[in-house]
Amino acid sequence: MSLKEPDIQQRLLLLCASFILAYASWRWIENPIRKMPFFKTNKRALWAAFFSIIALAIFGQLIRKNEGYPLRLPEDVRRYAMDREWLKHQTNCIRKDLEEIISGDLCKIAPEDKREFRPKILAWGDSHNASIMPALEIMSDKYNTDLLFAARSSCLPLTSEKSSRKSACDQFNKQIFVTIDKYNIKDLLLAGRWSYPLYGDREEKDFTPYYSEAEFKQRLIVMLNKLSDRGVRIWLLKEVPYQAFDVPVRFTKLALKGAPTSGYELAQSEHQKRSGYIHNLFDSLQNEQIKLINPELILCQQGICKTELNGHSLYKDDDHLSVFGAHHISTVFEPLFESVR
Repeated sequence: MSLKEPDIQQRLLLLCASFILAYASWRWIENPIRKMPFFKTNKRALWAAFFSIIALAIFGQLIRKNEGYPLRLPEDVRRYAMDREWLKHQTNCIRKDLEEIISGDLCKIAPEDKREFRPKILAWGDSHNASIMPALEIMSDKYNTDLLFAARSSCLPLTSEKSSRKSACDQFNKQIFVTIDKYNIKDLLLAGRWSYPLYGDREEKDFTPYYSEAEFKQRLIVMLNKLSDRGVRIWLLKEVPYQAFDVPVRFTKLALKGAPTSGYELAQSEHQKRSGYIHNLFDSLQNEQIKLINPELILCQQGICKTELNGHSLYKDDDHLSVFGAHHISTVFEPLFESVR
C-alpha cells in the first residue's frame, strides 16, 4: 500500500492488470456459469439475476447499517479512521440553515444538570470554531457555565466577508450582533482559519488573496471596535498549525501497513512562518478588553507541532482539530472560563 498517488508507470500497470483480470473472469467464471444447465433458458437466467440483485442489496444494507463492520480492522486503524469524524451535534451546528440562525436558533452548550439557560459566553466563527466545540463542552461542565455557539463554514468573524458566500456570511455575522444584544453577552470567543483569505491552501497554486494584509487588519479592527463599543470582552483564538497532509488518512494507511506514525510532525517554524503576520497582529491588539488564546502552547513543544497522541490523530484533516484534539487542548480555554465565574 502506497501513501502517494501512483505515477504514470504504475497507472499503466494497473490498467493492464484490469484488462487481464477482466478477461480471466470472463473466461473462467462468466462463461462456465452461462453454460451451466440451470441457465439454459432466459427465464431462469432472469430469475437468477433478480435474486442475485436482491441478495446484493440486502448485503449492502447490512454493511451500511453496521458502518462497514469496523471491527474487521485492527484497533489502531479504527482509532485513526474514527478521528476523521466529528460528533453528530457538532456537525449539526455547522450545518444549520441560515434561516435558522437568523431566527435566533443557535446551538447551546450547557452542563447536563442545568435547568435554566443563561449564556455568559458566545463562541463565534467558521468551521474552526466548530472544531473546538468538544473542548468548550468540557470547560462548560467544569465551570458550570452556559454558552451560545455560532459556526458557519468559510465565514470568518470579519466585517463584509469577501468571498463567494459574502451575502450569507454578512447575514450570519449581522445576526451575531443581534444575539449579543439579546443575551447581553459580555465575553465573546472569536475563532477561525484566519490565514486562509490571505494565503489560501497549499494546493491552490494560483490563489488570489481575498484581501491584502493591510485590508485584513483594517477589517479585523473595525469588527473589534464594533464589539468593544458594546462593552464586550473579546477572546481571539489563534489558529492551530496547518499540517502538510490529511493526518488521519495518512495514519490510517500507515497503521494498515504496520508502519510507525512517528516523524510526521510539523516544524513549529513552518507554522510560525505561515501564521506569523496574523499572530503578531493579534499580539499587537491585546489589551484589557482583547485577550488571546493560543493552542500552539499545547500543540507545539520543543520546536515541533504534534499530529498525533496516544494512538489518536489530533486532526480530522489537515487543519481542523479532531474531537480528540479538541479535548487535548481544552485547558487552553481556562482563562476565559475563569474570568466569567
